[in-house]
Amino acid sequence: LRTLEATFQATFTARREEKSFSEAHAAAETLHLIRGQILETVKVGGDAAEIFEAEKQLLQGTNDRLQLENERLLSQITSDSVRAPERVKLNVGGTIFETSSTTLLSQSRDGNSYFDALLSGRFGDVEDGVVFIDFDPDVFRCVLQFLRTGTVSAPENVSAALIRGAGDYFGLDGLSRCNSGGFDEVCMKLVQDASGALVCPRRCQLKK
Repeated sequence: LRTLEATFQATFTARREEKSFSEAHAAAETLHLIRGQILETVKVGGDAAEIFEAEKQLLQGTNDRLQLENERLLSQITSDSVRAPERVKLNVGGTIFETSSTTLLSQSRDGNSYFDALLSGRFGDVEDGVVFIDFDPDVFRCVLQFLRTGTVSAPENVSAALIRGAGDYFGLDGLSRCNSGGFDEVCMKLVQDASGALVCPRRCQLKK
């Protein structure tokens, strides 16, 4: 039994280091059975020290299996995080928008934006995988464009004030600060300057 224990311990360690979690788990299960048999054996003919050591090894095996499962879950989370961005479907005031979590978080600076909270599950009205946002869809289309490109081209029915308000509502400083560099209802285009503020490439004056 001791020889088998050493063999499966070596297998478990090697497979764990290789992150071959299924094989490591199988080795750990077999190792647990072997150590259980060893404990039963020493209980019959062993002294107190041998029984204590056998119990300790059995407990260590249990801890190893728990740690292995934690490592497997962490590896899966890490792997998932580098996959293609998760698609997100939004119902904004009755209009459906489809984008990605990466786009929604593209302007997040400190993790405190509306979309950080929405995607974390801290709030949100979700039905059949669609997240409902009670907001003007025409204005939101400009918000989504800003998140995707860093610029805004708004239709005539969306004023600069509405876009600033959207910036405040969604916690997007770039949109909230658009009055720092001219943004008017003629060209309705914004670009980010070196400081991150939004300015009009034509240097238009902001219309209140």
